[in-house]
Amino acid sequence: MLAKLIGLCAGLALLCFFIESDLRRAHREALWQASLRERYGAPKRRFPALERFLYEAREAGVSLPALIGIAASVFVVGALVVSWAEESASAGLVISLGGTLAGLVGYVRVRYRKRRSALFQAWLREAMPIAITTLRATGRLDSALEDAAALVQDRRLKAELQQTVAMWKGLHTVPEQAFVMAAERWGIEEITQLARLTEEAIRYHADLAELWLRFRHQVERDEDKRRTLRAKTLAGRRNGLIYAGIVVAMFGVAYPRVEAYMTPTVRVGFWIVLMIMLACTWAIWRAGEVIEV
Repeated sequence: MLAKLIGLCAGLALLCFFIESDLRRAHREALWQASLRERYGAPKRRFPALERFLYEAREAGVSLPALIGIAASVFVVGALVVSWAEESASAGLVISLGGTLAGLVGYVRVRYRKRRSALFQAWLREAMPIAITTLRATGRLDSALEDAAALVQDRRLKAELQQTVAMWKGLHTVPEQAFVMAAERWGIEEITQLARLTEEAIRYHADLAELWLRFRHQVERDEDKRRTLRAKTLAGRRNGLIYAGIVVAMFGVAYPRVEAYMTPTVRVGFWIVLMIMLACTWAIWRAGEVIEV
């Protein structure tokens, strides 16, 4: 009986030793991953909106000094014109400032989205066929990414892939983890999904070439559907812009000048029509967003 108890205690002690060793290894790996993400991830800032704008401007390839100079010139000219038209300096400053900021943010956002879309298309059309061919031949993700970095023609994608290759070679990490961090840095949902699927597939020894090939076909089908739906909703979006322009003209230009000549009935009718047009504008844009998604 004593021997059995001693054997049981020895077995439990050995089991606890192995569990403690695995937990210690997992804790070290978690700390290492956290240090990598702190070094290469986006740090927390006090002004996230401003940091997001600066990030998008940098990724869009926009020269901030030149853009700020153009925006300042537009603001001054707009303030002078609106102040002269409205005969109010305060109105000119407020309207010009709002319009300049909206135009500035809108321009950077459009450029950022175009550059991100161009990066994704380059990844889909250039990098993925090269990587799939290498995966079929070798089954190794590191070789696939290295070949893609060496053979793609798009300069920005080549630089991003070369940075990814240098990341796992310089930090002694595995290629799938470097690929996940690179995809999160690019901010493209489809590539992030592929990176996480690749990480899971390597863990369970799945066929990476078949995974990437199926994923590419699915993304291409989704892109074709998006282009078709976007073309179908183009007329609705254009009508929404027309409605928005009419609403702005009625509320910001016409009403201040004719309000003194309106009867109470006409004034109530004006506001009813304005509310109806606002509702129509919201409905058009909402329908377009739902269809496009």
